Amino acid sequence: MEPDNNTAKANQTASPNENIDSKEIKEPARRPCKFYVARKKRYCRVGVLRNNDDYCAEHSINQGEENEDNKRIPCPFDPAHTCYEKLLSMHLKKCNMRPKEPKEYFSQGINSDDICDTTNGDGPITLAEMSVEELRTLISLVRSVHKEYVPQIPQKFGFHPDLGSEMLRTDVGESLMKHLVQNSSLLSILDESKLLKDSTCFIEFGSGKGALTFWVASTCKSENCHFILLDRQSHRHKKDNKLKDAGLNVERIRIDIEHLKLDKLPAVVDSKHLVGITKHLCGAATDMALKCLLETNDEVSKVSGLALATCCHHRCTWAGYVAKKYLEEWGLSEKYFKCLTGMAGWAVCGTGRAKFEDGPTEGSEVINNPRYAALNLSIEERRKLGLQVKEILDHGRSLYAKSFGLTSAMYHYVDTSTTLENVAIVASR
Repeated sequence: MEPDNNTAKANQTASPNENIDSKEIKEPARRPCKFYVARKKRYCRVGVLRNNDDYCAEHSINQGEENEDNKRIPCPFDPAHTCYEKLLSMHLKKCNMRPKEPKEYFSQGINSDDICDTTNGDGPITLAEMSVEELRTLISLVRSVHKEYVPQIPQKFGFHPDLGSEMLRTDVGESLMKHLVQNSSLLSILDESKLLKDSTCFIEFGSGKGALTFWVASTCKSENCHFILLDRQSHRHKKDNKLKDAGLNVERIRIDIEHLKLDKLPAVVDSKHLVGITKHLCGAATDMALKCLLETNDEVSKVSGLALATCCHHRCTWAGYVAKKYLEEWGLSEKYFKCLTGMAGWAVCGTGRAKFEDGPTEGSEVINNPRYAALNLSIEERRKLGLQVKEILDHGRSLYAKSFGLTSAMYHYVDTSTTLENVAIVASR
């Protein structure tokens, strides 16, 4: 019996090495690129294209010996990467950094009065430029304003049972546990304020990886609720991906809060209630979030409340701060604002510690300043003054929320052992 055609072909093409697994065959390694990446303190690990090259395709712009076929130029959209000049038109069509079509909810600078600080220059601008006597006067004014206008901030260390099993895990590290404690307390405060209800659109400003929204959604679990996560950056390992798998209405939008017209989002229009949430939204971004939610939002009547855990007051600006009129009424005019934000840094940088849970803080002076000795200011007194400035700024924000018909207050929502930035502004109707 003759073999069929397929068997014959197989016999003809068999090789002596037919028993060798193809996975064991490795291509020869290419020589590594010679470009030194200063930021990473190492050489580029990408291999060169040809044996006689010194650089990979991305760094071949440094080769110095280019012809028309292999010449690379910086991308017009983002000079941080390069492309072949002869393929430029093709690259521009698919480049990930190409400008996106403006969305309906994008409105340039709608939530910031000005992108620049408008300090008028008729007085001290920073703490470093103040004389000892001027600083003494400002310190006296801060103490006076805090005593007269800022109410004592109560503690509200909440715990929500939905995080109970997660917080009992033995494999959770210290850093993650601190975030769980904060999320548990904020979730408890939202629940106590009756803000976790059906037909609500929850908007997390500066959402990061979305942990706070994850726990809010895990508690609400309603098909009538929407969850919007806003951040100007892209993040890996986002927790909202798990919510999408659960079939919840989750939308992540990459946008700067400065440019967001909230009422142009379909989820906002379709919902009966709106609730804004944040955990450690940095400096001026908190003011933008307040303005986005309460002032430039045509659906403001739907706002049921908010819970904003503030931080980084040293990064606030006069132009963006929403409660300027209250500061001016208290005698803290525009010319003092940068001095105030500098003093706010004393609360977390003036304790003499080398580092903190939330990382280094900008905007504060060196601890061993001879002016402090002249003012007889100890480390503890500077820390207390910094806290008073932060509370003054947050109290102004709380009053701003009240001006829109909300009942607003400040709370210490966790202990300072969890985070030094432990104040939340909570408002509801």
